[in-house]
Amino acid sequence: LEKAGAASTDAASGAHWFCEAATVWTTSLNDPHRAARALMNAVDKDPASGVAPERLAELYREKGDMKGIAALHDRRVRTLEKTIAQTPELKPMLASIYIELARLFAEDLAQPEKAADAYRKAADHNPSDVYDIYQAREALKNLGRFVDAIPYFAAEQALIVGDVERQKALYLDEADVAQKANKAADVVR
Repeated sequence: LEKAGAASTDAASGAHWFCEAATVWTTSLNDPHRAARALMNAVDKDPASGVAPERLAELYREKGDMKGIAALHDRRVRTLEKTIAQTPELKPMLASIYIELARLFAEDLAQPEKAADAYRKAADHNPSDVYDIYQAREALKNLGRFVDAIPYFAAEQALIVGDVERQKALYLDEADVAQKANKAADVVR
Protein backbone atom coordinates (compact mmCIF):
# COMPACT_ATOMS: atom_id res chain seq x y z
CA LEU A 1 0.00 0.00 0.00
CA GLU A 2 2.81 2.40 0.82
CA LYS A 3 4.51 1.61 -2.48
CA ALA A 4 1.26 2.37 -4.30
CA GLY A 5 0.99 5.67 -2.40
CA ALA A 6 4.57 6.65 -3.16
CA ALA A 7 4.28 5.71 -6.84
CA SER A 8 0.99 7.51 -7.42
CA THR A 9 1.24 10.68 -9.50
CA ASP A 10 -2.15 11.86 -8.24
CA ALA A 11 -1.80 13.51 -4.82
CA ALA A 12 -5.23 12.50 -3.52
CA SER A 13 -4.84 8.90 -4.66
CA GLY A 14 -1.36 8.64 -3.18
CA ALA A 15 -2.55 10.04 0.14
CA HIS A 16 -5.44 7.56 0.12
CA TRP A 17 -3.07 4.59 -0.19
CA PHE A 18 -0.86 5.89 2.60
CA CYS A 19 -3.97 6.23 4.80
CA GLU A 20 -4.95 2.66 3.96
CA ALA A 21 -1.45 1.53 4.93
CA ALA A 22 -1.81 3.39 8.23
CA THR A 23 -5.07 1.56 8.88
CA VAL A 24 -3.32 -1.77 8.36
CA TRP A 25 -0.45 -0.70 10.64
CA THR A 26 -2.82 0.25 13.46
CA THR A 27 -5.60 -2.34 13.26
CA SER A 28 -3.87 -5.45 11.98
CA LEU A 29 -0.28 -5.01 13.10
CA ASN A 30 -0.74 -2.77 16.18
CA ASP A 31 2.15 -0.52 15.20
CA PRO A 32 1.13 3.12 15.79
CA HIS A 33 4.65 4.39 15.06
CA ARG A 34 4.60 2.97 11.52
CA ALA A 35 1.01 4.18 11.13
CA ALA A 36 2.12 7.70 12.06
CA ARG A 37 4.90 7.52 9.50
CA ALA A 38 2.45 6.40 6.78
CA LEU A 39 0.05 9.21 7.73
CA MET A 40 2.88 11.75 7.58
CA ASN A 41 3.66 10.49 4.09
CA ALA A 42 -0.01 11.01 3.22
CA VAL A 43 0.18 14.58 4.54
CA ASP A 44 3.29 15.22 2.47
CA LYS A 45 1.62 13.74 -0.60
CA ASP A 46 -1.58 15.81 -0.26
CA PRO A 47 -1.33 18.55 2.40
CA ALA A 48 -4.74 19.94 1.40
CA SER A 49 -6.51 16.73 2.39
CA GLY A 50 -8.07 16.70 5.83
CA VAL A 51 -8.21 12.94 6.43
CA ALA A 52 -4.57 12.09 7.09
CA PRO A 53 -3.79 15.17 9.22
CA GLU A 54 -6.83 14.55 11.41
CA ARG A 55 -5.94 10.90 11.94
CA LEU A 56 -2.33 11.79 12.69
CA ALA A 57 -3.38 14.54 15.11
CA GLU A 58 -5.62 12.00 16.85
CA LEU A 59 -2.66 9.63 17.27
CA TYR A 60 -0.64 12.48 18.78
CA ARG A 61 -3.54 13.51 21.05
CA GLU A 62 -3.81 9.95 22.38
CA LYS A 63 -0.14 10.18 23.39
CA GLY A 64 -0.56 13.73 24.73
CA ASP A 65 1.98 14.97 22.19
CA MET A 66 0.96 18.59 21.58
CA LYS A 67 4.39 19.39 20.11
CA GLY A 68 3.79 16.67 17.55
CA ILE A 69 0.47 18.23 16.55
CA ALA A 70 2.12 21.64 16.28
CA ALA A 71 4.89 20.15 14.12
CA LEU A 72 2.26 18.51 11.91
CA HIS A 73 0.41 21.81 11.42
CA ASP A 74 3.68 23.65 10.85
CA ARG A 75 4.70 21.13 8.22
CA ARG A 76 1.34 21.47 6.46
CA VAL A 77 1.43 25.27 6.38
CA ARG A 78 4.98 25.33 5.04
CA THR A 79 3.97 22.98 2.23
CA LEU A 80 0.72 24.82 1.48
CA GLU A 81 2.46 28.22 1.50
CA LYS A 82 4.53 27.03 -1.46
CA THR A 83 1.42 26.22 -3.50
CA ILE A 84 -0.83 29.13 -2.51
CA ALA A 85 0.15 31.24 -5.54
CA GLN A 86 -1.16 28.54 -7.89
CA THR A 87 -4.17 27.63 -5.74
CA PRO A 88 -5.44 30.75 -3.94
CA GLU A 89 -8.69 28.95 -3.09
CA LEU A 90 -6.72 27.17 -0.34
CA LYS A 91 -6.19 30.42 1.61
CA PRO A 92 -9.18 29.88 3.97
CA MET A 93 -7.94 26.35 4.72
CA LEU A 94 -4.44 27.67 5.32
CA ALA A 95 -5.85 30.34 7.64
CA SER A 96 -7.76 27.72 9.65
CA ILE A 97 -4.59 25.63 10.05
CA TYR A 98 -2.75 28.74 11.25
CA ILE A 99 -5.55 29.40 13.76
CA GLU A 100 -5.24 25.87 15.12
CA LEU A 101 -1.46 26.25 15.26
CA ALA A 102 -1.82 29.56 17.10
CA ARG A 103 -4.25 28.00 19.57
CA LEU A 104 -1.76 25.21 20.29
CA PHE A 105 1.07 27.68 20.80
CA ALA A 106 -1.05 29.91 23.04
CA GLU A 107 -2.92 27.35 25.14
CA ASP A 108 -0.91 24.14 25.18
CA LEU A 109 2.71 25.10 24.53
CA ALA A 110 2.92 28.52 26.23
CA GLN A 111 4.67 30.18 23.28
CA PRO A 112 2.85 33.51 22.85
CA GLU A 113 5.27 34.91 20.24
CA LYS A 114 4.69 31.96 17.95
CA ALA A 115 0.95 32.18 18.62
CA ALA A 116 0.89 35.86 17.63
CA ASP A 117 2.79 35.15 14.42
CA ALA A 118 0.41 32.32 13.53
CA TYR A 119 -2.61 34.56 14.21
CA ARG A 120 -1.08 37.23 11.95
CA LYS A 121 -0.62 34.74 9.14
CA ALA A 122 -4.19 33.52 9.56
CA ALA A 123 -5.46 37.09 9.26
CA ASP A 124 -3.26 37.72 6.23
CA HIS A 125 -4.62 34.64 4.46
CA ASN A 126 -8.23 35.29 5.41
CA PRO A 127 -8.63 39.09 5.54
CA SER A 128 -12.42 38.86 5.56
CA ASP A 129 -12.61 36.95 8.85
CA VAL A 130 -13.14 39.33 11.76
CA TYR A 131 -12.20 36.66 14.29
CA ASP A 132 -8.78 36.04 12.72
CA ILE A 133 -8.07 39.78 12.66
CA TYR A 134 -9.24 40.19 16.26
CA GLN A 135 -7.05 37.30 17.45
CA ALA A 136 -3.98 38.70 15.67
CA ARG A 137 -4.51 42.16 17.13
CA GLU A 138 -5.12 40.94 20.67
CA ALA A 139 -2.13 38.58 20.61
CA LEU A 140 0.12 41.42 19.47
CA LYS A 141 -1.27 43.77 22.12
CA ASN A 142 -0.69 41.18 24.84
CA LEU A 143 2.95 40.93 23.78
CA GLY A 144 3.35 44.71 23.85
CA ARG A 145 3.84 44.81 20.07
CA PHE A 146 1.55 47.82 19.76
CA VAL A 147 2.93 49.15 16.47
CA ASP A 148 2.30 45.77 14.83
CA ALA A 149 -1.25 45.66 16.23
CA ILE A 150 -2.39 49.03 14.83
CA PRO A 151 -3.08 47.95 11.20
CA TYR A 152 -5.48 45.27 12.41
CA PHE A 153 -7.82 47.92 13.81
CA ALA A 154 -8.47 49.36 10.35
CA ALA A 155 -8.87 45.88 8.89
CA GLU A 156 -11.56 45.00 11.43
CA GLN A 157 -13.29 48.39 11.17
CA ALA A 158 -13.65 47.89 7.42
CA LEU A 159 -15.48 44.61 8.04
CA ILE A 160 -17.92 45.76 10.70
CA VAL A 161 -19.55 48.60 8.79
CA GLY A 162 -22.88 49.46 10.37
CA ASP A 163 -22.00 48.33 13.89
CA VAL A 164 -21.50 51.79 15.36
CA GLU A 165 -20.93 50.63 18.93
CA ARG A 166 -18.27 48.13 17.92
CA GLN A 167 -16.55 50.71 15.70
CA LYS A 168 -16.55 53.21 18.53
CA ALA A 169 -15.00 50.66 20.88
CA LEU A 170 -12.37 49.84 18.26
CA TYR A 171 -11.48 53.51 17.77
CA LEU A 172 -11.07 53.97 21.53
CA ASP A 173 -8.94 50.82 21.77
CA GLU A 174 -6.87 51.93 18.78
CA ALA A 175 -6.23 55.32 20.39
CA ASP A 176 -5.08 53.58 23.57
CA VAL A 177 -2.78 51.24 21.63
CA ALA A 178 -1.34 54.13 19.58
CA GLN A 179 -0.60 55.98 22.80
CA LYS A 180 1.16 52.92 24.22
CA ALA A 181 3.11 52.52 20.97
CA ASN A 182 4.33 56.12 21.25
CA LYS A 183 5.35 55.61 24.88
CA ALA A 184 7.23 52.43 23.94
CA ALA A 185 9.00 54.29 21.13
CA ASP A 186 10.02 57.05 23.58
CA VAL A 187 11.51 54.48 25.94
CA VAL A 188 13.53 52.90 23.12
CA ARG A 189 14.99 56.26 22.06
